[in-house]
Amino acid sequence: MSTLEDERKDAILRASVDHWARLAECEPLYGETAGGGSCPLCMEYAPHAWDHGGCGECPVKMKTGKPGCASSPWMAANTAWFARKMPQEERYERFRAMLAFLVELLPGGHQ
Repeated sequence: MSTLEDERKDAILRASVDHWARLAECEPLYGETAGGGSCPLCMEYAPHAWDHGGCGECPVKMKTGKPGCASSPWMAANTAWFARKMPQEERYERFRAMLAFLVELLPGGHQ
């Protein structure tokens, strides 16, 4: 893989980290949700959902070995987005868990 490809993948991952940081800080952009339609990683890799066994070479899939963000904190975070009766702190705790998971995937493991 070329350095340019690595830089592009890192930029997409960083954009996803920024996305989850906004959710965790209760500052989403207009229309931004916990769903794949708002996630830069999903927007990049979901069109290739059937390549390489699902989700292409998405860093989350490469880490978990499973497509669809399975075995990551995403399902709990996505559920929290729609669970209006869930205590607010629990909701944001789930968003922070997804954020922390993605930060670990960054080169050097930090923002």
